[in-house]
Amino acid sequence: QCASRDIVVSHDAYQYVAHRYGLNLHAIAGLSPEAEPSPQRLAKLTERIKDKKISTVFFETLTTPKLAETLARETGAKTDVLNPIEGLTESEQRAGKNYDSIMQENLVALRRALVCQ
Repeated sequence: QCASRDIVVSHDAYQYVAHRYGLNLHAIAGLSPEAEPSPQRLAKLTERIKDKKISTVFFETLTTPKLAETLARETGAKTDVLNPIEGLTESEQRAGKNYDSIMQENLVALRRALVCQ
């Protein structure tokens, strides 16, 4: 029960989530988080974010947020983090963070971005 079904992510690694939950995924880059999108790709995403009124551009904990921040600034969106857990630090582990808690944080971020009830 969400107002939106569209999410923008840093790279195309979340197709399984999008497919499972009926979301429309719009990736800044391809499968590699290090891949640089073309200017045409960024222009198309900027237009899509505005047209679909996408509120949030997600980036991952282990990637630079620069492209997400640029898209957000150009469109009036916010940025937020989707944590793939690969970058879990020792201090986070000591604080009790684990797979379940990280995925719950991701769920909260997605629900907020999609305006879910």
